[in-house]
Amino acid sequence: MGSKWDWLWIAGVAGGALALGPGGGYAQLTAGPAQQAAILVQAQKWGAAFGVPVDWIMAIAKIESAFRPGAKNLSSAGDVKRGGAWGAMQVTLATAQGIAPALNAHPSASVRETMKKWTGRGEDLLAVDLGVLFGAFLLAKLTAEFKDFPTVAAAYNRGAGNVRKMIAAKKTPGAVAYAVKAEAAREALA
Repeated sequence: MGSKWDWLWIAGVAGGALALGPGGGYAQLTAGPAQQAAILVQAQKWGAAFGVPVDWIMAIAKIESAFRPGAKNLSSAGDVKRGGAWGAMQVTLATAQGIAPALNAHPSASVRETMKKWTGRGEDLLAVDLGVLFGAFLLAKLTAEFKDFPTVAAAYNRGAGNVRKMIAAKKTPGAVAYAVKAEAAREALA
């Protein structure tokens, strides 16, 4: 392997996202190196499948959920309206339902196999592989249109339509707070 991600990958694979809990039993981790490593494994897989840099996926996972695959956001009015935001990548249910047909028809057998877990519910996105799959695919779609990471990050957060309006109004999407935070997270992970 020999990359900057080795220690994290080893921690996740060796730990299997489980830890020895009180009394000697195993407990599912909700955050920490093992969960981050599990996300990394999926970011490498789906980043390669969709042509998205791993550090872009990891930066979004960091600021969206602090690397917590079990993260749920059912509190903000906007997220509730869209069926909640789910998993490490905090993809909304409405967004997931919108891109699921393209994923189900994707030429990659690995994508189609993973999509067999998708039942159309937000809770499905709490599975690390499925949640990162949806997030990476969305990033790939946004990258095809917006190209640079800060603008892609702004579109991930605000929606592509809102970013198009910003560009038409000669505003810089990469200057919005979320994009600045995403770029800082990406640089810290590089």
